[in-house]
Amino acid sequence: MPLQSEASPDEESSPFYQENKRVCTKWESFILSHGGRATGKYNAWALIFHGEFKVGHVWRIGLKKSTVDHGSILLSSKKNLLMRTWIRTTHPQLSREDVVVRKRRRSDGLVGKIGGRLYQLEGYPRYTLQIASDARNPLASVCQLLGAYLSREEIEQVKYNQGTGELMIEFNILFIDFGMMKSLLENL
Repeated sequence: MPLQSEASPDEESSPFYQENKRVCTKWESFILSHGGRATGKYNAWALIFHGEFKVGHVWRIGLKKSTVDHGSILLSSKKNLLMRTWIRTTHPQLSREDVVVRKRRRSDGLVGKIGGRLYQLEGYPRYTLQIASDARNPLASVCQLLGAYLSREEIEQVKYNQGTGELMIEFNILFIDFGMMKSLLENL
């Protein structure tokens, strides 16, 4: 199923509608250029997009954006906005154990004191490395590629499941950096 607009005729002139349409069509074009398939729906208030293609490994992309309007100028629209992008691929040789790089939480200090394996991610003090062993970060190459996004705190988590070989990168933005995507395809 191709992209679908779910906008009313009044919404189609909205800059928010135009931006959501642009994001979906850019991703659709990228995925189709790699022989994949894409589906999505968008309007001025929201978008949802899914795509899949194969370059070395199978890559799955998901984007979600929603805006809630409470009808009050006192409530910040920024707090009413949800944006997420997921990039998933299978890479069985990335690590011999499960690894998570995520934003630090207040409870991390307590978890570390009662035996958890949490470390500050080198170079990124707002992120935690969660790993079962004392081994160096097996996701270091991925983190190096994503360094600018980690610095701006635009990554929610990078997670590798050794059992399934799945690598998942979750952004808290609408990720549309196709130069970076090309780097991920070439280096993973």
